[in-house]
Amino acid sequence: MDVHWNEKHFVEKEDRAPEWLYLKPSVYLQQIIVRGKVEPWNIYNLSSALAVKGPLSRAFHIQRLLLDFHTLDLQTHCFVVHERLVAPSDGAELLPDGGCLLLSPTLFGITTTRIPQR
Repeated sequence: MDVHWNEKHFVEKEDRAPEWLYLKPSVYLQQIIVRGKVEPWNIYNLSSALAVKGPLSRAFHIQRLLLDFHTLDLQTHCFVVHERLVAPSDGAELLPDGGCLLLSPTLFGITTTRIPQR
């Protein structure tokens, strides 16, 4: 994997950068990071499962907003999956069969807001 790190949002020709950085983009990724913390932590009133469940619930809210988003031309807004290309295996059910490719920790919750026990 080739990684290029630069704090600027553009690349000047005199900069040393990989060749692929000057090419036309083929894929855009949108990353949404949800940070949460439990403050103050009281071990007698709050179990570790509840401490994780609260902040993680925001990820389910964001997932619902993204999945409920409708547009006339969905292909211009997301990477569209037409069929699953991987063989059935452990974890393959987390990949979509069709529609927008959405990678999220909420996929481990199997579309519910409960916290999985595994």
